[in-house]
Amino acid sequence: AFAAEMAQKVGQKVENLERVLTLSALASFDRERENLLAAVDWTYNGQEWPLVARLVEYQHEWQDIRALWTERERNDELAVKAAKQEGDKQRQGIALTNLGNVYQLQGRWDEAIECYKGGLAIFRELGDRHGEGRTLTNLGNAYRMQGRWDEAIECYEESLAIFRELGDRHGEGVTLTNLGIVYTQQGRWNEAIRCYEKDLAICRELGDRHGEGQTLGNLGLVYAEQGRWDEAIECYEKALPIFRELGDRRGEGATLTNLGSVYLQQGRWDEAMECCKESLRIFQELKAYPDLATCHRLMASLSLRADDVSACFDHLAQALWLALQIHPKLVVDTIDRILGIARELAGRGSFAETAALGAGLHELVVEVEKQEPGSEELKWARVLARRVCAVIALAGKGQLEEVPEEERTEAGETALEMAREVDGETGGKWGLEEWVSSALS
Repeated sequence: AFAAEMAQKVGQKVENLERVLTLSALASFDRERENLLAAVDWTYNGQEWPLVARLVEYQHEWQDIRALWTERERNDELAVKAAKQEGDKQRQGIALTNLGNVYQLQGRWDEAIECYKGGLAIFRELGDRHGEGRTLTNLGNAYRMQGRWDEAIECYEESLAIFRELGDRHGEGVTLTNLGIVYTQQGRWNEAIRCYEKDLAICRELGDRHGEGQTLGNLGLVYAEQGRWDEAIECYEKALPIFRELGDRRGEGATLTNLGSVYLQQGRWDEAMECCKESLRIFQELKAYPDLATCHRLMASLSLRADDVSACFDHLAQALWLALQIHPKLVVDTIDRILGIARELAGRGSFAETAALGAGLHELVVEVEKQEPGSEELKWARVLARRVCAVIALAGKGQLEEVPEEERTEAGETALEMAREVDGETGGKWGLEEWVSSALS
């Protein structure tokens, strides 16, 4: 309402004025960055517990847009401690949920889930239905990011019922989007589209530009999965100016990556590369590491299409290195891309490059394994990545004519044996034994 009134007074479009005001606010926060952190410290040390919570929450949107995860995590941890010191259960539940959010933004799912469950228990104890609904949505997000679909859907459906009961249109819209994402990941396209279209209508009804941009992006992903390229591009091209208008660099980068992926599928290599280079710069600037890993995977495929094998290998190495630091799901997604490229190289008869790819990435994983993994799941993912890379290296070596026949035979047999083991542990997810057998024949 304020922006609309001001726009009328100065004779500008509301969207233009909103953009100016948003960028001006962000610039003000940027200038006061050190002072804002110091203010939280000062109020905490002075035991001004309610003020700690307010100062921390005032900084959330700015820190999220700027991807200042370390600073936000530090603030949120102080907010949790402050609420406990004050004995305010409501603030404690909110602070735990906020801390879970920043863990989730960094891909630290187990820590996020622990925070959400703590907040959920508090909200249920207090009878806070709105807090319960929000936290269920966040908990569903954490489950979804780990591929725990049934648990995610259960959380979303419970929170959706709560928001509709309360008449909370914004909460309803957010939950519909998250439910649509699960359906997308399960290949339930029509259900996903229905969720997104309902949410898009809610966002436009509420004037929620950021939500509109996110939902357009999600709708574009569904169309892309179905091969409906023109509809996907239309959604991304509508979302991109919204994120730029709001100064949301992460949303801009994600949309450019998705647009690049569609251009790749259409064979529009130059446009795809242009999008990906721009998104890569954005994610590097933001230190948005999960997004950066995704972008490197896409750049690897584009580099191979351009017959730049060296660049392809470099992007795969960077994607894998990032994934091995963050989360098992990212590792598995990166293995998918590595195997796709290994299969393509072997299919071309480029066995020396296949072997080099596997050997180089195997060496990288071995180095990373010297570091503490942070969780048993990530430790398992690192072992899996090392073994898959070894299979690729050995399968390539088994076809190299310059290698003595005895060594080729031994490499091929070892590759087959390891491939069977990996297939057995992963339910045949990648069909490694069949691929190795085919490559060696």
